[in-house]
Amino acid sequence: MKTPTGASREAKERDARIAEARKARAERRFDDAIRIGKDLMAENPDDPQALQQLSLSLASIPDRIPEAIGYLEAGVGKHANSAALRSLLGGLYRLENRFEEALEHP
Repeated sequence: MKTPTGASREAKERDARIAEARKARAERRFDDAIRIGKDLMAENPDDPQALQQLSLSLASIPDRIPEAIGYLEAGVGKHANSAALRSLLGGLYRLENRFEEALEHP
């Protein structure tokens, strides 16, 4: 069983890794950002912040936008009230000329 201190430490570590992924993406080190995002998702597949970072990293590479969409479609199913995930998904649908689907995720 995790103690509050242990849970807090884990949350801080996760936040630091998400920040590391953001920095890697900002520095155009997309493969590093994707690796970090996939590691985070493997550890906690229901984490919407990790999903958002992974999807943004994948979408930074045009050929990988469909992969980002796949992750987001699954994530929106779990987090239907997440405006951030729905908005990101809608934006990626528009980039892929999937306008009917984009209308469902404004």
